[in-house]
Amino acid sequence: MHKGLLNPYLLIFTLLLFASCAKEELPIELPPEGDASIGVVNLGSDYRDQIFYSFEEARIVMTSPLNSWDISFDASPKGYYLLMNGGEEGVVYNTKQTDMKAVTTPPKIKHDQWDIDDPSGLGDSSAVGEWRDANGISKGEVYVLKFNASFIKDTFKKIKLIAVDESSYTMEYGNLRSTETKTIRIPKEHGFNFAYFSFSNGGTVVMPEPKKDVWDIVFTRYRYIYRNLNNFPYTVTGVLLNPSKAVAYDDSTSGFDNIKAEHINENKFTPARDVIGFDWKDYNVDQGKYTVNAKKSYLIKLDGKHYWKLHFLNYFGATGEPGTPSFEFKRLK
Repeated sequence: MHKGLLNPYLLIFTLLLFASCAKEELPIELPPEGDASIGVVNLGSDYRDQIFYSFEEARIVMTSPLNSWDISFDASPKGYYLLMNGGEEGVVYNTKQTDMKAVTTPPKIKHDQWDIDDPSGLGDSSAVGEWRDANGISKGEVYVLKFNASFIKDTFKKIKLIAVDESSYTMEYGNLRSTETKTIRIPKEHGFNFAYFSFSNGGTVVMPEPKKDVWDIVFTRYRYIYRNLNNFPYTVTGVLLNPSKAVAYDDSTSGFDNIKAEHINENKFTPARDVIGFDWKDYNVDQGKYTVNAKKSYLIKLDGKHYWKLHFLNYFGATGEPGTPSFEFKRLK
């Protein structure tokens, strides 16, 4: 887990410095090696959508609202970790208490004492952390969650993880200032990367992403951590990998057209979900708009055997609207 919420007044300064920016299946027929494709996605007004994209099919697989979920749970049989919706600026505080009814006020802590998920999206770097003991039994600790009020009006929530097994999670939850709580079973659908929970409508299980074998990357809002600014977290718009099938690395020197199959370096691939991330674009303060670094490319390995290269062409649509990235990708082998 990571700590590091700075004073919100620093946000204005940071905006000037950094770029921010969702029956048995037939086998997919891969495009032949050497054919390049152009993709375009539109993230919607205020970047409120998350868009799941498939290189194999060269199309958008699914679009869903960014705020359709608040917490994601690892849906693998042995999975037990959970992540906050970084696009909603979700943060976590472990009260170390076990009585949900006794926790009814926001913690009196500094900004940098809230825990945040690492942008890599890896389970061992989640804000909630190890909520079970060495025997896999819940410690029964109460966590306070805080979200941006523009996404969740009652910004403070509380949860307690009760149990997890191969088929589901059990969680107690409620509004922080209330002594009333509910308990919900969150099923693990193993065909998906995550199970999702939303506090909307009294608390519901939702499914804002497609099956894990049909998409490769997702365009979305998430939170990045600036390590050189005292672990300053900032919400950005960018690209995350499908954690169950994709690994990647960046190449900032070769140029997209010059990257060939023989240039692939297996040792550079990383499972960090934010390796493509957001910094393929920069905000030009003088021009007041984003510019794309077209020379920055990415090599992506899917399902451990298919290799692709990717770079971005523009961040604006045909009519000039931002949040409409276009990109070129090609199968290498």
